[in-house]
Amino acid sequence: MEPGLILVEGLPGLGKSTTAQAICIQLERSGVEATWYHEEEPDNPISLAGLHAEDDCAGFRGALQSRWEIFVRDATRSNGTVVLESRLLQNALAPQLRADTDQTALASSLQSIADTCVPLSPVLIYLEHTKYIQRLREICDLRGQNWKEHMVSRVEQGAFARSRHIDGFDALAQLMVATEDIQRRFLSDTTMPCIQVDTSRGDWPRVQSEI
Repeated sequence: MEPGLILVEGLPGLGKSTTAQAICIQLERSGVEATWYHEEEPDNPISLAGLHAEDDCAGFRGALQSRWEIFVRDATRSNGTVVLESRLLQNALAPQLRADTDQTALASSLQSIADTCVPLSPVLIYLEHTKYIQRLREICDLRGQNWKEHMVSRVEQGAFARSRHIDGFDALAQLMVATEDIQRRFLSDTTMPCIQVDTSRGDWPRVQSEI
């Protein structure tokens, strides 16, 4: 039985979009109807539009949970597989971590979303890197100064950076470390089938064959 939902997750810059697109193409070649939603796609079914964790993290979690419930309800009525990137363990986490939310409540929210997805027989693809902070510096160089300044600015404006008296790249790096810690705890606790793939060598044929 093909999964109704494939979640591609990991920290920024590890190849989630490349991987999600490759999975979708492979499914279609195998005769499976598949739809891939890029994380920034306007019609992404798990849109974060209008949600502001910095104002109300509990409200953010509640609204996000409702959007997942609607998505799962609609997806169970359709055929094929949906491939989503960054929607569970990146875009749901980042706004709340920047706001320095309670991590116990955050972890509970992630598990609640995972439980909601059960009717779709989800599979999680988690991309990881053994030296992520070094990789993050490379990503900043590759994506340019505007991208780096945007990422850093968002972190600096939040309670996470202010309460720790950190700024600049250090603030971004510390947020990524905290994000990875929560992601890994989720992976160790969840019953959702998960494939963890090391992308450190940048060997994409091997990565795709593992998946």
